[in-house]
Amino acid sequence: MNLATWHTRLLSTLPAPVVLLLLALSQPALAQTPAPAPPEPPPRLEASAQFAFLDTRGNASAQSIGGGGEVVWRPDPWTYNAKALFAQTKSEGELDARSFAALFRASRALNERLSIYGQYDFLRDVFAGVEQRHVVEGGISYLAVKTEPHLLRFDTGLGYLHEERPDDELDSATLGILASFTALQTGSGRHAPA
Repeated sequence: MNLATWHTRLLSTLPAPVVLLLLALSQPALAQTPAPAPPEPPPRLEASAQFAFLDTRGNASAQSIGGGGEVVWRPDPWTYNAKALFAQTKSEGELDARSFAALFRASRALNERLSIYGQYDFLRDVFAGVEQRHVVEGGISYLAVKTEPHLLRFDTGLGYLHEERPDDELDSATLGILASFTALQTGSGRHAPA
């Protein structure tokens, strides 16, 4: 006996109230809403820039200028991130502060939550006593919380620091530990850096 014949024979032997009850109970299964679509991945390329200028005049004059930018490129499974920042302050026409900082980071996803990274960090701030600071670091990154709109990531890494000061130089091993919390803006299409 094939399946269609068995199904027809079963339904014809059951009383009508039982068949109606079975059909009524099966309706909620047919009316269930489909699973929500998975969130769309972050854009493959992102860029941002900022600029600030402040000029105050009166009893004393001061000017501050700053700028920076960031580029993120995500060719799966890699993520490349480059940042640069510049800030300068003058008061009464005399330079009071000037700094430049840059960072390049490459990370590779091992799975949805775990990735490895390598990064290079540069700083020049002569007024703070740093002619040049170079930091090279490598480590692992773990995404501990991934419940939209919140992300909590922990990074830990080892590296090497070389710093040139006006009077001397410093060479040192580094241990980096970072906790990064991000709250995504819902509905804006903006994603957190990976």
